[in-house]
Amino acid sequence: MNTTFQKALTTLEQTLTTLLTSLTTPTASTAPTAALNLLTADDHLTTALTTLRQHQANHLLIQHLRTEATTLETQVHQTLKQTERLEKAARSHSPDTSDSETETREVDYRTLVDFARRISRYNQAAAEEAGGVDEATRDATAWLDESAVLARGVYLMGYPVEERIRRGVMGGDWEGLVFEGGTVDVDVAGEGRAGRGFVAGEGRAKGTLDLDLDDEDEEGV
Repeated sequence: MNTTFQKALTTLEQTLTTLLTSLTTPTASTAPTAALNLLTADDHLTTALTTLRQHQANHLLIQHLRTEATTLETQVHQTLKQTERLEKAARSHSPDTSDSETETREVDYRTLVDFARRISRYNQAAAEEAGGVDEATRDATAWLDESAVLARGVYLMGYPVEERIRRGVMGGDWEGLVFEGGTVDVDVAGEGRAGRGFVAGEGRAKGTLDLDLDDEDEEGV
């Protein structure tokens, strides 16, 4: 914009100088042409001034818009910060559980009643009320109760259960031995004691147990 305005101003100055020079000559034959050129240069200067005025107005508008944009941006940041503070305050007073990983799912009571009705026929209490449990069923499932007792003894007691103590290390080692000449050699190892629920020491104990067996016992074996 500066170049355009400076060019128009320079042209006006040159045409004015030409007109003055022609007027100082005796004949002044070039004066009419110099005057027309001066008017044309003046029109160009007027157009340049109008454009410069519009340019200045646009520049002021741009500055105003930039200032307003900066103000609005600051207000947006303040609003976001205030929103964050309010959200934290709201969460502290009433925690929101909608985004929690564990969601509580409600079950219709009709579904629960129908499920209870279907499994009631297989319930032990319901079977006893209906006429007791059959002897065959009780005998077939007796091992389950024994297994449960043993499991409770292993995992809940600090020492072996009575059945485990009754069997013992010696009782376990006697299984599979061959009696020869009425003498039984029993090897009591730390590994065997540890395998049956006893704490094995660092050493290893070995003993010999001599049993006198009569003929009847040998035949029985």
